[in-house]
Amino acid sequence: GRYITSTGDNIKEARKYLTDMGLESKEIDRVLDSFAPQTLQVEKVAVKDYGIRFYDVNYTTNPGLPKPGGQYLFETFTSNINREGLALLPSWNQMTGIKQWQIKPGTVILKGIADSQQLQGTQYIYPGGAKQIFIYQPKYII
Repeated sequence: GRYITSTGDNIKEARKYLTDMGLESKEIDRVLDSFAPQTLQVEKVAVKDYGIRFYDVNYTTNPGLPKPGGQYLFETFTSNINREGLALLPSWNQMTGIKQWQIKPGTVILKGIADSQQLQGTQYIYPGGAKQIFIYQPKYII
């Protein structure tokens, strides 16, 4: 495919894909910075791929909170699937709900290892290290 071909520069391919989807440079950087660069891959989903997502159960009363159908997912539970491993800052996601989705076959996704994130105003760093998936258009999860 157009973004899936192996040029040896997965970050460049991911940037091109996100640019073609209409994201602005700052948003592209935010997405790419959520991955450990050397692990980032652009892939097309095969038949019956699934993703799991943490969200905030209060999203119906506060539309700004993470919803069940969001852009960041993970494939399966491992010992690294937690706030630290996914580098999910509490201000981003309270992780009070969980939902599994099937990702529509043919959907282009970004996959890789969650990069570390620093908790603002502190020295604490969420280390990352868990495998994560980014889907630009959550409408492709069913």
